[in-house]
Amino acid sequence: MTSEVEGSYAPLPRPDVRLVEVGDEAVLVDGWDLAMVLNATGALIWRRLDGQTTVQELARHLAVEAGADLDEVARDVAGFVDRLGTDGVLEGCVSRPHRDEGELGVHDEPEIEFVPVPPVGFGSVVAALQGMDRCSAPAPLIDPDGGHRLLVKWNPHCGYCAATVRTMDDLRPALAAAGVDLLLVCIGDVEAMQQAAASEARATGIDLPLVFASDDVDPFPGVGTPSAYHVDGDGTVVSPTAHGAEDVPALAATLAGVGLDQRTEDDGTVVRYLRRRGGMCPSDITAAPGDWTSTRVYRIAGHHIGMRVDAEATGAVLDRLFPGARVHDDRAGHSYSVSLPGAATSFVAAGPHRSTGSQAAGPKRAGAPTGARALNVFATTGGAIPLRTRNPGRVLRALLAQLDDDLLGRALPTGSVRVMARAVVIDGEAVLLPPAVDGFAPRLQPVLACMGAALVDVTRPVVDLATGSLVVEPPMVDHDPAVVADLAADLRPNSSERPAVPTGRYPLRSWCVVRVGRPGITALTPAAAAATTVSTVFDTEDSAARVHQLGGLFAGGRTRGLALWYDDDQSFFATLEAAVTWRPDLTEGP
Repeated sequence: MTSEVEGSYAPLPRPDVRLVEVGDEAVLVDGWDLAMVLNATGALIWRRLDGQTTVQELARHLAVEAGADLDEVARDVAGFVDRLGTDGVLEGCVSRPHRDEGELGVHDEPEIEFVPVPPVGFGSVVAALQGMDRCSAPAPLIDPDGGHRLLVKWNPHCGYCAATVRTMDDLRPALAAAGVDLLLVCIGDVEAMQQAAASEARATGIDLPLVFASDDVDPFPGVGTPSAYHVDGDGTVVSPTAHGAEDVPALAATLAGVGLDQRTEDDGTVVRYLRRRGGMCPSDITAAPGDWTSTRVYRIAGHHIGMRVDAEATGAVLDRLFPGARVHDDRAGHSYSVSLPGAATSFVAAGPHRSTGSQAAGPKRAGAPTGARALNVFATTGGAIPLRTRNPGRVLRALLAQLDDDLLGRALPTGSVRVMARAVVIDGEAVLLPPAVDGFAPRLQPVLACMGAALVDVTRPVVDLATGSLVVEPPMVDHDPAVVADLAADLRPNSSERPAVPTGRYPLRSWCVVRVGRPGITALTPAAAAATTVSTVFDTEDSAARVHQLGGLFAGGRTRGLALWYDDDQSFFATLEAAVTWRPDLTEGP
């Protein structure tokens, strides 16, 4: 490429690469593979690349226009064109690794990262590995007698796996008759998995065959749960694999030669279940914090939704939150986990709308904290960082917001988008933080509270790009709002968290991304901010159009893009404070 750049090479942009102008800069958008920020000079060069004008001719024109040294301009143009070819945006050039800094025309190079497809599939060979059974006796994953097996990667902490247990147990006799043995494979800490699986079996009354193996024996590395593989006696995958709570039972039914019955309500309507994100948990999911004693199932928005609870008192709160919605269905699994220690017991004993001076007389769990000292928890199936709070009302608000997101899929007004971010509100304004900050929980919330910032209890915040504001929406699913208000009525202020953020609109002060490097914060140009945040916006079909839309938000001047640089935990929190408390009206920039 470099030799071609010298002089006679006439570069031609690929027709599917689009230039999006943002203020004085521009962003080259190559579908979802690349978003390269160009300064004004880089954008000018790109517009003049036509497959006929050579690098030498282009350099001569630029040198005359700028009154600059021709040799110096020629070197810079050649380097910039080489960079474009390296990134694969020119015809006839294949992208290759190249990350030099300081090149002409390039300000930043935010790129979109993809997760590779799991390598195990039809025709793959599963190693003849060995795990342990429920009694810790050696147990092979492949049938030593050469028979076929349906291996299901399963996790007792996975709500989607729990949703398949009843159906898989029903299919087991038909699978055996078809010559296919069913075996569930649990990967992780063997002793902990054995205990969790035993607890699950006691709760459901279903005892499916299980093998437990450590991470280094995982035949399906990186694959989520549940996933199923039909293997022969040699360990070869002999049919298409299945991933998720819908496809795994479907594969089992196909192998068994039977159909799956649809469950219906008394009125004949088909029962639907929550199968968000493909109905899979991450491969390394562990138990959500809490002591989960049972699962409640509710019919909400036409779905049967399973919710694990820590006590009967918590279940009773949910019964009142969703009056008349409780059903009995062991195929729902558990999509959410709710813990309301102390507050739930008090609420159930006294009832809603209790007077200020009333005292609960009901029983409490031994050793459980109560009142403002109680740590309430809300968690979702899928391994997301749970909400831990001393405000039980926040737990219910987070549950309702998640139900809205998972079930209703409410349409947004034109110009509004849902984003993958953690929203906080400080001094009546909003700041968007990258989801990676959840990795610093549980310290994150107390640190933010000390700054005067409160976390917004939604997983996919709504941003109105036209007005530059965060929109906190009221819950739409059917519920009794008095239950939420009652649980928060007696809460005392504390220094570890701020009060719940009420519904409304909050001017979006900044939108932050994380970088690893020398600690500090950097103000991004509007083009760089648009390029780095585009991959966090849901329902984006046209990446270039979205970059243009985001560019308008950042170029308006009200919302700034900030890069948070850190190299360890201490510098992260110092950088976080600088970013959250930064105000554009107090300084020109960070």
